[in-house]
Amino acid sequence: MLYIRAFIRLKSILLTVLAFSSCSNFFIPYFEVIDSSYDKEKIEIVFSSDIDDEKTRKAFLLTENGLSVSGTFSTSNKILCFYPQKGIQDNCEYEISIGTMAEDINGKSLKEKFYRTFNTKEETMNPKIMKIEPKINQDDSLVALEIIFSEPIQEESFQNAFKIEPQISFIVDFMEDDTKAHMIPTHKIPKGIMYKITISEDLKDKRNNPLEEPYEYRFKTGNDNAPPEYEVFYLNSANNEITLNEQPYENHNVPPKAKVLLKFNEEINMEYIGSRIEIFPSTTKFSYESTSSINNMLTIYIDGNYGDYVYLTLDKGIEDLYGNKTEFEKKITMILDDENCRPVSFIKAYLQIDADNNYKELSYGTQYTYLNLDPLYFGNDKIARNATLYLVFKISKGAKHLDYFSSLDALSFKTTNSCCSISIKNAQIISTEQFTYHPLSLMDDLDGTICAMKFRLEITNTNRSGLVEMNINRNVMDSLGNKLEKDISIAFNK
Repeated sequence: MLYIRAFIRLKSILLTVLAFSSCSNFFIPYFEVIDSSYDKEKIEIVFSSDIDDEKTRKAFLLTENGLSVSGTFSTSNKILCFYPQKGIQDNCEYEISIGTMAEDINGKSLKEKFYRTFNTKEETMNPKIMKIEPKINQDDSLVALEIIFSEPIQEESFQNAFKIEPQISFIVDFMEDDTKAHMIPTHKIPKGIMYKITISEDLKDKRNNPLEEPYEYRFKTGNDNAPPEYEVFYLNSANNEITLNEQPYENHNVPPKAKVLLKFNEEINMEYIGSRIEIFPSTTKFSYESTSSINNMLTIYIDGNYGDYVYLTLDKGIEDLYGNKTEFEKKITMILDDENCRPVSFIKAYLQIDADNNYKELSYGTQYTYLNLDPLYFGNDKIARNATLYLVFKISKGAKHLDYFSSLDALSFKTTNSCCSISIKNAQIISTEQFTYHPLSLMDDLDGTICAMKFRLEITNTNRSGLVEMNINRNVMDSLGNKLEKDISIAFNK
């Protein structure tokens, strides 16, 4: 009995030892950064255990003012030192990061990503624009612009941050220890123009502190009692600006999805300008918006159909910012007939009806006439026979050909009363130059480019009567992407 008790006690002790040994894995220290420091030459990182040289170097990153810094490393046991090529510089912002791919020599990964920021700036106050003052001479023309800063700024950063609209070319002279910029125009500036100056946060002082927020200033030279003037253009399919002439002139070659530009010689009051725009017919959809940051250009978007006549009236009374109004209305006639935007048009089809290559014309002009499939060739025995079908289209003169796949997928047939079945086997594009054989040789010369699709069909005929319906959906395209005007559906008695 004593032996049994002794054995039980020994077993209990062994289990306790084993359990303690197993659990001891949970008490292995983490691999982590325990200290970091820097001086003029280097960054020093101290880890909790000896580091894996290669993996820890790859996990390290130092940025200076947002840009990655290159340099060299040295390591010793738990310490990693990084020496930037140019050292740690004054008036800069730095970020140190070490990813969790860093490991110690035992293969333990860094517990969590290490991240630290510091800067070497003597002060962190953001610079300010104290004043912008246009210098005007006796005839009210601009001689110079003077900009005064709260502290010295970096000249290069000013060049990147400064913007004026409309654009003016200046010679810039920095004075008074770079606390003042004196800007002299290189050419004479017209009177009565409103200018907008923007200085962005890219402006920095000598300690790399950026402007706290963008600064805007507007000014105008001279008195303006003159009404605004403007010209009207449209963008053609090549995105070129084309002048729109007033009535009685008719402006052709305007795209159906037209962009009409109104370009003014000064900033316009856009609040009520919509009441000065009239489009006829009233069913034509249109919208408009200011497309310039200084409101001297308006874009009118017209959503019409190819061949439409659109009449644009721009009433008098369009105002500038000083209440001066346009004195005359402009009436413009636009024909939306840009040839490069011409939709694909279905003309007719020809279907082979016998073994002698005679064809039946399939068109709206022959709709509901009889489709007589020669019984000597097609028979009534429910055996499939080959037949040729031509679909003839007119496309833009700017297009090279029909789009093969859209044309192939667009054709389908429906029949009633099981009078026959028609399946499509293959197709090919036929160019105008190939219209030399029957039945395409019968085609009249049309305004535009004529091309065709040749289909090989299999027709299985029966002795039943019914309707045969040929359908072509409007996904048919030319090489410019213009689609068929509408879905085509033509029925015939069989």
